[in-house]
Amino acid sequence: MKNIRFRWVFLLYAIILSVCVFATLPTMDDFSDGAAPCNNDGTWSRLLPNQYFWRPIEKLIGYGLGETPCLFPWLNFGIVLTGHFLLCLFLYKVLKKLTYDSKSIWLGIFFFFFSPGIIATVAQVDGISSCWALVMGATATISFFRAKFGGKYKIGYYIGYFLSAMISVLFKENGIVWFLSPIFLYITYAYANDDKKLLFLIRKELSLIGVGILGMMLYFTLRFSFMGEIALGSPSGTYSFSLNPINVMRNYCTMLVGAWTAIDPLAFFLKPRNLILFCGSICLTLPFFTLVFSAIWQLRQNRKTLVELSCLLVCVFYIASPFAIMGHVAEMSAYQMVFSGALFFGILFSNYRWRSWTSIVMIVFLVCMIFVSGHKLLVMRNFSHDVGFFLETSKEKFRNIPKRVFVYCVDDVSKEYSVYKQPVGYGAWDGFAFRSQWGWLNPEYFQVEYVESKDEIKFTPEDYPECDTVFILTRSGSLTVLRN
Repeated sequence: MKNIRFRWVFLLYAIILSVCVFATLPTMDDFSDGAAPCNNDGTWSRLLPNQYFWRPIEKLIGYGLGETPCLFPWLNFGIVLTGHFLLCLFLYKVLKKLTYDSKSIWLGIFFFFFSPGIIATVAQVDGISSCWALVMGATATISFFRAKFGGKYKIGYYIGYFLSAMISVLFKENGIVWFLSPIFLYITYAYANDDKKLLFLIRKELSLIGVGILGMMLYFTLRFSFMGEIALGSPSGTYSFSLNPINVMRNYCTMLVGAWTAIDPLAFFLKPRNLILFCGSICLTLPFFTLVFSAIWQLRQNRKTLVELSCLLVCVFYIASPFAIMGHVAEMSAYQMVFSGALFFGILFSNYRWRSWTSIVMIVFLVCMIFVSGHKLLVMRNFSHDVGFFLETSKEKFRNIPKRVFVYCVDDVSKEYSVYKQPVGYGAWDGFAFRSQWGWLNPEYFQVEYVESKDEIKFTPEDYPECDTVFILTRSGSLTVLRN
């Protein structure tokens, strides 16, 4: 392993992943995401927060793409992949700094390369916010460590840490953790490399912890001031908040399974189910976690290292905490835990006594990850092309370019599993996907009414006179134009 050049492995990985990602097309909320092309109507209202989101950097990307919509989704994929590759390089540098064991370094790197938990983020237009919130969090951590190590630019690095944390949370709300995470990670690092007690190190950094808390308060002050009210989340659903221990544990377990295992959920949730593939992925995952518990057991006599890894694990769970208190976590929520898991496993196994069969178990586990990730990419690619074909053929049914639109959305079939596959009509995101054919109309010119069947629709030529186009879109994938 020592003789393998990281640069060549990374280059090969970057080429293969880029080819796979660019083979997919946008689907579902990719079309209504903040980074989807949007015409600038002369106001900055889209940059202001609402109850659910405040992601102004995404909206700025959307404004830019509104001027050059031909770059969508290729520019979006490029931004996501650039962030992902930067995280790969950062992970390699950190593991090389913290451990000199080449096998552990490669384990951490390959874990982040191949985990099925990265697919929902790197292969989606909507992944910009998740990926770059983590990139800026890593930048904040680098800046904080450089500030702690001194030098004539110490104050500048502290400012860099604070600004990077703020940019992270402006990419996506879960970036709020990066005001404190770099401090906690530094305390863990200092404990591992000094003879100081953990409580002493925490007390020593209390002033900086206070600065981090002030940064969080500044963000919320700005958000609520721009919004004009104090409100976060929704009363129910995905974007609600729940501190119920059962819900929190369920969300953590969902993220851990998606991020740290090679289990193939598509084999179970997509019909027809493939229980052999599903059970096989479980069986190939179990030996790896047997090694994980074995490595932890070996450290029972080394209290300092065990406490260090425990602190790192606490940081891992803290970084994922904004997702854990949501009503329901999505596939994209696992991305943060893949990165932190790769760091955790790399450090853990650097303290492990490798045996002849250990490498075989690791290789089998990573190969299983590759197959599961490939399965997810293939399903996503096929689904996205089905949606793309539907949009292209539906375009022929319109004689004129719509200006004001009303859509009857018929919920005639049930949804399937997550971002990887849905009914074609749902993939068109209730008609929002058609804006790509119509010059990227703004949402205020686009109205949707949801019905359970076509029998509920009682449309007459006098209805909705303010709309030049009215059509029916079913979730199963049929389109009927009533006015154009």
